[in-house]
Amino acid sequence: MSRAPVAVAAALLIVSTLLAQGTSPPPSTEEIVAAFEKAVPELFDAIVKAGPAPALGEANTGDAYPCSSNLHWFSFMECTEQRPPRLVSYDVKKTDSLLTPVLGLMNVDVSEFCRVRYLVGGPMMTAEKFDPLKPHCLGKTYDQCKAAGGKKTGIGQTACLGGGSEISFTFNDVIEMSYRWSKGKWEFEKEKTSKPRRPEKAAT
Repeated sequence: MSRAPVAVAAALLIVSTLLAQGTSPPPSTEEIVAAFEKAVPELFDAIVKAGPAPALGEANTGDAYPCSSNLHWFSFMECTEQRPPRLVSYDVKKTDSLLTPVLGLMNVDVSEFCRVRYLVGGPMMTAEKFDPLKPHCLGKTYDQCKAAGGKKTGIGQTACLGGGSEISFTFNDVIEMSYRWSKGKWEFEKEKTSKPRRPEKAAT
């Protein structure tokens, strides 16, 4: 999972009341740039304090040779920091969008140790056993899903999901966090990694 929820929490931070009440003109680009520079320490501090997002269940379907086709399973990716995030740089860029003419960008260097754990509905990993668990597993924690009936993978299923009931790996990257200027405040837009968070060997 990503740091997007962390950024969303920081997104509602009002960094300047540049748009005055009444008929005041909109802020200049220079004022918006200054507003982002002022906001960066607080936005970055919110990311550091929150840490990686919690591991919540995702639904997965797919085919895996030599296993049966149309398999169904839940995955939970949990990451912990190997060191605190580091702010590499920040910038403000103009865009061609009328809705978001200016974007504030923060490049954050992260190092995380992650593991992906799996739960299934039954030994055959069919939709019949999988679908009833969706309300209890999608967007829920591993323990909540397991308590509702999700089952750890057995020897047969682990071969279909990369060779284990869980897969661990290290994720090192500089993540670009973008914020849009809207109605006198910075709101989270998106995050962009330079590589996939999960290695190819981890089932998705």
